[in-house]
Amino acid sequence: MLNSQSNIRLQHWAFPQDVNASSGLRFTVLGPVRATRSDVVLDLGPPQQRTVLALLLVRAGRAAPISEFVEALWGDAPPQSARNLLHRCVGTLRRLFEPDLPARAPGRWLTPDGGGYRLTVDSTNLDLARFRELTRQARRTLPADQGSAASLFGEALDLWRGDCGTGVEWLGTSPPPFGTIDRERTAVAIEAAEAALSGANRRSSCRWSRRRPRTGSTRPSRHNRPAAAAARPTGPSDGPATTPFGHRRP
Repeated sequence: MLNSQSNIRLQHWAFPQDVNASSGLRFTVLGPVRATRSDVVLDLGPPQQRTVLALLLVRAGRAAPISEFVEALWGDAPPQSARNLLHRCVGTLRRLFEPDLPARAPGRWLTPDGGGYRLTVDSTNLDLARFRELTRQARRTLPADQGSAASLFGEALDLWRGDCGTGVEWLGTSPPPFGTIDRERTAVAIEAAEAALSGANRRSSCRWSRRRPRTGSTRPSRHNRPAAAAARPTGPSDGPATTPFGHRRP
């Protein structure tokens, strides 16, 4: 199992720099759920802790209620100690993210919020938030700049490393939230394809308009005469015997 001393490193993605990124902590949920410090993978512990982190990450900086954690971890048959077990998972994750945090200190990353918990993440340290930010940027460029939109959509899609929440253990009776995010990817992929095709068609149209012959010319040519008429020799009833391009036959 990977731990905080592991030499295995993740590919460094181009997150923008911000105060939240100064600690080196980054999180991924667009694929396997991971937490890294300076690109070194952290050991998230048993499956329940990974599920807790996954729920925090799909909330993308918003609070998740305790009832949602309990339902995801134990379904409709939680133990009487469910809340205590949840608090223990949260405490372990909090110390993992902030090893020097004093006992019972609230911490900066994983904090209580309105009867639940919230993880302080944004587009500088969470791939889901970055994906949505790039998607918003792409949509703002439409319809004026299809090429830039396609590029931004592509950059957003490159953040994915599999289905959202891959490998997360889910015991809840309600559908997990990961499928909704997977559908976001599908919608963005369609938008990316449409932007790329529109941009290519526009460039092709511009090239063709520059190559079109000038209108108003009465001179016979292969460009301003119907192809069938240009290729059909004239017969005796059509007038003087000429070649297809107006030269008199010998």
